[in-house]
Amino acid sequence: MSETIRGVYRNGVIEPAEPLKIAEGTEVYVTVQPKRTPEERLKLLLLLKEKGVVDFDPTYFGKPIPPIEPIKIKGGPISDTIIEDRGPR
Repeated sequence: MSETIRGVYRNGVIEPAEPLKIAEGTEVYVTVQPKRTPEERLKLLLLLKEKGVVDFDPTYFGKPIPPIEPIKIKGGPISDTIIEDRGPR
């Protein structure tokens, strides 16, 4: 099982921010990924947009994501539609 955790490097030791759910003495592999500043994240997103990898509107950067209302689709359950689409077996 893989888990991403937050921690702090202090006095030569990485200290997890929360207790880990693993047995004492378990060998683990650690990937160090420093936290990026908002400016670094914006620069990366703009580069990805320029390359066509993401569709990103910089005017929303740093603002909360607006709530998304689910849409209602007329008709029966999608599972029934899929089974009907497959036809007889």
